[in-house]
Amino acid sequence: MCKPFGIHVSGPLEPFVSRFLEELARLGYSPWSATSYLVVRRHLSLWLDDQELAMAELTSQRVQEFVAERRARGYAKGRSNGGMVQVLISYLRSIGAVPEVMSPVPETHLAKEGLR
Repeated sequence: MCKPFGIHVSGPLEPFVSRFLEELARLGYSPWSATSYLVVRRHLSLWLDDQELAMAELTSQRVQEFVAERRARGYAKGRSNGGMVQVLISYLRSIGAVPEVMSPVPETHLAKEGLR
């Protein structure tokens, strides 16, 4: 699948664009929808560059910071941790490009007392 409507993604996410578009097509997304995803992906890639972050540093906290910036700038899409941003991040996690979400380890009674 070609890059819909000529959206070019540069920066750290550029190497993953073709496979991401193939995945969107496989999932039944239209070229129009793929374009919207590429716009958000382009912004995320530029944001990573601006923040001087490596892909491995794209944690859940960093994703929240990215979404907050999109909201603050008034973007219509990609303004929550769900939806488009979740699809992008889930894909990057599935191919090992960004870290998995770490579940908090439940604190046990022994850990509270320092007896771990």
